[in-house]
Amino acid sequence: MTLPNMTPFWRWEEALTRHYLRSDGGFGSAPLSFLDVSGVELARAVGKGPSEAAEALEGFLKIFERKALIDALTHGQSLPPPIGLRVPGFFSYLVLSCHVASVAPEVASSGDYRDRLQDILKMGQGIRSLTGLRLLWEKLPRWIESKRSTGQGYRNVVLPDYGTMKQIGYSIRIAFPSRHDLGKMNRLFGHFGDLPSPSASELISIVVPELGLNWSAGFLHAFNDFHARRQLGERLLADHPFWVGVLGLRQAAPGPGVDATFEIDLTTDSDGQHAYSVRTDIGRVIQRLTGQVQLSSDQDVVSIAAARDEILDLLASPPPSVPPSLARSFADGVLPFSEIEWGLWRAERVPTGANVRLLVRDDHLRKHDLPRAGKDGWCLLDGVTHAQALGVIHRLTGRRPDPAPELARVRVAGGIRMDKAYLGRPGFLPVIEAAEGCAATPTAFDGSHGSVTASIDGRLVRLAADGPIEGVWRIAVAEGGVVQAEPNLVFEPHAREFPFIEPDELADGWRPDEPSLTACTPSAVDLVDPHWAGGVTDAAFMDLLEAVFAKGRRGWSEQDIVGLIAPRLPTPYAVWDVLQLLADSGWMEPRVSRHWRARRWFLRPPRLLAYPKGDALLLDGAVPELTRRRFERTAKEMGGTVEWRRSAAGWAIPSGNVKGTQPEAFAAAMQMDLRRAQVEVPLQGSAIQFRPTLYSENHRIVASSWNWSSGRFAKGDRADAGAVRLERLTTLKPNAADVYRVTTGNDVKHLLDGRSAAILMAHRLAGKPAFRFIGDQGLVERLSLAGALPVQITRYLMLRNGCGPALDFANLGARRYVTGCRPEDATILSGWLGATFEMPKWTSDNRQDILRSLVLGRARGTARSRNMAIQRDEVERC
Repeated sequence: MTLPNMTPFWRWEEALTRHYLRSDGGFGSAPLSFLDVSGVELARAVGKGPSEAAEALEGFLKIFERKALIDALTHGQSLPPPIGLRVPGFFSYLVLSCHVASVAPEVASSGDYRDRLQDILKMGQGIRSLTGLRLLWEKLPRWIESKRSTGQGYRNVVLPDYGTMKQIGYSIRIAFPSRHDLGKMNRLFGHFGDLPSPSASELISIVVPELGLNWSAGFLHAFNDFHARRQLGERLLADHPFWVGVLGLRQAAPGPGVDATFEIDLTTDSDGQHAYSVRTDIGRVIQRLTGQVQLSSDQDVVSIAAARDEILDLLASPPPSVPPSLARSFADGVLPFSEIEWGLWRAERVPTGANVRLLVRDDHLRKHDLPRAGKDGWCLLDGVTHAQALGVIHRLTGRRPDPAPELARVRVAGGIRMDKAYLGRPGFLPVIEAAEGCAATPTAFDGSHGSVTASIDGRLVRLAADGPIEGVWRIAVAEGGVVQAEPNLVFEPHAREFPFIEPDELADGWRPDEPSLTACTPSAVDLVDPHWAGGVTDAAFMDLLEAVFAKGRRGWSEQDIVGLIAPRLPTPYAVWDVLQLLADSGWMEPRVSRHWRARRWFLRPPRLLAYPKGDALLLDGAVPELTRRRFERTAKEMGGTVEWRRSAAGWAIPSGNVKGTQPEAFAAAMQMDLRRAQVEVPLQGSAIQFRPTLYSENHRIVASSWNWSSGRFAKGDRADAGAVRLERLTTLKPNAADVYRVTTGNDVKHLLDGRSAAILMAHRLAGKPAFRFIGDQGLVERLSLAGALPVQITRYLMLRNGCGPALDFANLGARRYVTGCRPEDATILSGWLGATFEMPKWTSDNRQDILRSLVLGRARGTARSRNMAIQRDEVERC
């Protein structure tokens, strides 16, 4: 924490402590056994780039005053830090001592350490006694341990043997690499980092013959430590200073984006079809895939849907910063995709997943008994195990895949980050990447709530909890019985509230993914009392909602949110229904890009909706647990009563309403907008119509067609001649969203932007119901595997019921998508939807049951007399 009005010394002390000593700093959570105090590393510590290394070093050397320097280096004393600044108060002196030890002879004319110190600081008179330096070094581990014992994230400090140099031995041996060593290292080992697959054994074989040269004590100490640990079979050495130092000698590759993101993903879309996408922040890749001309120099990572032939063209002539390993796999004719999680496969030169799919070129297919290639000359094979995939690659290409990296590092991956903390919900905890054969032990600190267990899954450490957790856990990762890293993880049990940005502002240039209804007028909606509400929401679903909210401040790419949801569902293919549930419940709003084929999901800001009758207020929008608690607390303080409504299935979002408060005052206390509960819907009895697309069907191809038997889109399926046909039309390049065409014979009846809208209109033309009203349950059920009610109608039912739809997994793994609906509302929906909405048939046998439901509906809430009269007339006509 940087405090205002700090002197340069304390600013540097804080920066160096954060960079070198913190477990979330520049060197991770491995024990501190070496210090790289080069100008480049000092620049990194204060947030500057390598080009500013000389400036950073000059600024660092100016912070030392002679009196304080003598007190520290001679007597081991230091000034107490300013209140609130968590630093040792003397670490800057230790960094200085390492810099003095590491400078080349040309920097300081003398080989004597004290003379070098005098030359570097340009002091008129030197400091002869350095007895305090050893005291400060030995004081550092004690200061670190005092912080670690309370759960603070600091690296353990391992001091070297100072040998015969009692005053300066620690500084001499812990400093690596020195400027004196770097010249020889570049000359002798500079080529090592350019090897295709550099290995530890190769490095050791290169270094050993050169050990007779005049190396610094820090170099010899670093190499001997690396060599000894590798001989013991340790693999967690990818962050070892010697390995990092030698690899750092390589020249940066030409072109922008040394740390650029480029990933090729294979997923299963909502129709069960294969879908490819590229996740990248490389401007030239984005330009090639989207056709955009102007891009920000600080480009965010975007996910772009792409046709397979586009991805193959990209790998055939890759722009700079695209990983050459993937281009080599393309040239070999076999591109492996490793399973990252359910439904997500990622292209890798060396497959690492337990399951692998191979994209294979036609020339390999023809030589072996394999499926034939598609029009692009490639074929995606079915998934196989990792071992089988390696065997197939060897059989097809005649070469064995590049070996997996010999060394590994400890890294925290995944999880839901909230600043420096993680969301502490089961199923959403981070994993720790390590090495096979390692062990992990979680330790909780005072004030923590809940329990965390660690299990080893190959090279991963998986954390688990049986409920929400809060506090600090340190995960000690050991190899060969020795702790190699100790990442500190801070967990919070709930998603944080944050100031909302409206989707219109976040999604500038994006449109709603479904077209709006035409001929609509604003209609106030009354809150009713549905008999189907109640029950308890599934705990796993509530955890999912917290995760969606916690990471959704600026919206979710569809690829990311699908990857978050799918692995946590009883039926993974239901991910699209869960997304629909989030939209229909008012939590999220999907938008489609106008520039390329992509969809993003945005949280809807929470607001209060006032009903026209009574004083009921509905809490609408994306509402995490902290907001729900604040809602209940505020209502209680103002004398109101809160009711939580949800559909009767396990996967339903609870919605709250409050009664008995003054609406304006309650909204002010909640700091939320207050709006009327109304929605634009068609006139009662008028059939719905959607706004047609602005796009043409020209220059588009049929990507898939609606299969009336399975109730979903599928490739290659066609309706019978003369029947209603529904087709998804796409462009060869993903520079426009899909459009949907509904035809009868050769006549185009509808050309629409929205998938659900097209499904509904196709059903109406075919005279087939897509939804049905179940009167005794008070529910509308979707009959096909895909599709949804129009947004305005879903919104109407949401406001009427005071809660959204539900997803029911109870029936032996099958799922039902249902929405609460009263009989009078079902009649209105029947007028809007026509043949697509199946109403109960009025017969003499069920006449009394229907009348009873109408009476119960009237008794449970205010019904519109016109609606009731319409239904009575229909019953009497039976």
